[in-house]
Amino acid sequence: MKRLLLCALLLAFLIASPASALAKPGGPRLKEGTDKWGMGQVYVRKNGKWLNLTRFRNPHNIYDFSVSRDGRRALVHHMDFSPTRISVYDLETLKALHTWKPGAGGTWTWSKTGRIVLVNGCGTGCAQITVFRIDGGIIYQGPDNEYSESARIAINPSGEYAVFLPQMESMPDRPEIVRLDDGKIWTVKTEKLVAFDYEWLSSGTISITLLVPMDYPEDYYGGDIPVRINVSKYVKKHNPDRIYSGHAR
Repeated sequence: MKRLLLCALLLAFLIASPASALAKPGGPRLKEGTDKWGMGQVYVRKNGKWLNLTRFRNPHNIYDFSVSRDGRRALVHHMDFSPTRISVYDLETLKALHTWKPGAGGTWTWSKTGRIVLVNGCGTGCAQITVFRIDGGIIYQGPDNEYSESARIAINPSGEYAVFLPQMESMPDRPEIVRLDDGKIWTVKTEKLVAFDYEWLSSGTISITLLVPMDYPEDYYGGDIPVRINVSKYVKKHNPDRIYSGHAR
């Protein structure tokens, strides 16, 4: 038990940091509405007015929309006829830059540097991550995860990193941190402790809950140990374990 606690305390000492306030992306405001013909559109607030950004000419279903973190672009997930499409707009000129077919739906967000990130699969948020250029080219695609709530993919508030538990033959136990823009992956070393939950406390700090595994003596089993990781310090101190290979599309 002393060795177990020493491992956990050492891990916490090496990579812990205090939580800070959550980052909140700013920028132009978007809303969904209808035009004078009753068709659904996405509007952007500009110079004190709501302007029609999408200007669809035939009826569309609008599933999602968001502004990039630098406020320069917007994405809209929409469909008139199957399959669905992603359209990317320049918010200065209000012109469509690219429209492409993603091949899947899910949760869409922007990375810190303007990549488009899709999380989808076994009930959104727990299976696969795909990072696109704004023209729809795939930079890389992440692996499938366990079908469980604890195996969800969690993206930090600044859109720089994601954390997940990769799919294993048995219970997943080592969380992995992926840098969204280049697909580099760091596996968090947890000794023999099993990771079963995690959450971002801020853009730079993640809390991972470690569970004492069943192969420890019965007296030691059943506890859990929360560990905070300063992600920026961790990735600087450790080399990435691997990198996702991408492919253009």
